[in-house]
Amino acid sequence: MATTILLVEDEAFVREVECEVLRSQGFSVLPAENAREAMKLFQENSGGVDLLVSDLVMPGESGHQLASAVRALRPEIAVLLTSGYDDQRIPGIAYLPKPFSTRSLIAKVREMLASRARSAAAGQSPS
Repeated sequence: MATTILLVEDEAFVREVECEVLRSQGFSVLPAENAREAMKLFQENSGGVDLLVSDLVMPGESGHQLASAVRALRPEIAVLLTSGYDDQRIPGIAYLPKPFSTRSLIAKVREMLASRARSAAAGQSPS
């Protein structure tokens, strides 16, 4: 069974590239344009989402607000926020600054999933 990533990015081209890169690595990707769409996908696939990767700054709800809402339903879910605004970084939540390379994205996603697996084995919630 493939690892499922809920990917939230308001820029269509960036979202498409990120989806393609992650799918090329064998991940199942649920793409969303905004937090509202992401929450709908999450609720439809809640038990099957392994990682939330979200842009931090988006129209409407922010990636941080989305992460909080998702973690209210599933506290153990791994969350990775991305942003071109380094001053928007949130302590305690994994972060990948934009622009990033495809190699950096893949490495960070794998790191997050490995951390999630270690946390689950230890009975802890991941970042």
